[in-house]
Amino acid sequence: MIPWIPGAMAAAGMAAGLMAWALCLWLHQRARSAWRREVDELRRECAQVRIECLAEIGRAGKELEEWKRESSATASQAAGEMCDGWLSVTARSRAMRMLRAGIAPETAAAELGMARSEVRLLKEVAAALVGGSRV
Repeated sequence: MIPWIPGAMAAAGMAAGLMAWALCLWLHQRARSAWRREVDELRRECAQVRIECLAEIGRAGKELEEWKRESSATASQAAGEMCDGWLSVTARSRAMRMLRAGIAPETAAAELGMARSEVRLLKEVAAALVGGSRV
């Protein structure tokens, strides 16, 4: 056996091992940079989705405020239709109360949003039912 062959084989094995290690290191670095690119892309997508979500939340908030104002107006209108704590007080019964309190039919009609002729007729019918006395 030639004395230099075992040393040469050891050197060749070591060189092959170093080349394998270098190849693994290169593949690892390549995969790592690909992962970094993918992570950066995912972060950009997340930031874009976050911006879109915040814009949608803003739009929903404005829409909610608008609904709140509309429902508040409806509720205050409904509360205006309730008189003296009575629930479901009709416009006619409110008109009768106003007429009994001495308010003119024209004023009562304007305040209740009714036709003046309807309030005048209501006053005349009530007067006839009571027996001609003042309503």
